[in-house]
Amino acid sequence: MRKSYQDEPTIDLIGDEIRLVGDVFSRENDADALAAYLDGQIAEIRKRTQDIPEDERVRMIQLGLSPRARQGGGAGMVWGQDTIESYFIEEIAHAKNVYEGTGAFVVVSTEQILALDPDVIVLPTAQGYHPASELYTAPYYRNLQELTAVKNERVYALPWTPFNWAKRLEYPIEAMVIAKAAYPERFSDINVGEWTLEFYQEVYGVDEATARELRSVQWLDWMAKENF
Repeated sequence: MRKSYQDEPTIDLIGDEIRLVGDVFSRENDADALAAYLDGQIAEIRKRTQDIPEDERVRMIQLGLSPRARQGGGAGMVWGQDTIESYFIEEIAHAKNVYEGTGAFVVVSTEQILALDPDVIVLPTAQGYHPASELYTAPYYRNLQELTAVKNERVYALPWTPFNWAKRLEYPIEAMVIAKAAYPERFSDINVGEWTLEFYQEVYGVDEATARELRSVQWLDWMAKENF
């Protein structure tokens, strides 16, 4: 019997969990199709990025812009090597999480972020939506505007992400945003805004109009505006 937890961050058992729910509700075929679709999206991302040599991997960070960090004397929050957030960066997108510490929601100073100087920044949304423009223009982030990622405008907001590290059915969208942010040339044939609409229609069986509403409430309208 499989244990109900993992010693290391991974998404490898999500398909098993979906199939288990399908067994409980006598919808084995539906569950198997859903699990296979989600696994297939992640497999495609890994396939496109898995051959990148270690020394050529894009340096990324997941940077939380929560006001709580600033109120506590920091500039933002980061996620360490032992988190599922780092797993998405390193094991799915095959980029490099430049924060080499451990822990989640770790408050870091302006000086620490400047020293890390990532090539790409992704913005989680567990504590509210923070668009890239906030990091580009907000006066309280003036000292971070010399970062390589900011100067090159390589900052991207993630879809709504739960506070409790849970990965819902939408986790391939998060993975796709991270992967294309890191390696746009390897995903030049994928418009993630349109891809997301197709994802919602496939997973939830909704029409395109409803898929557009879902994309909006998940704070992803920026993808359509920026042709991401």
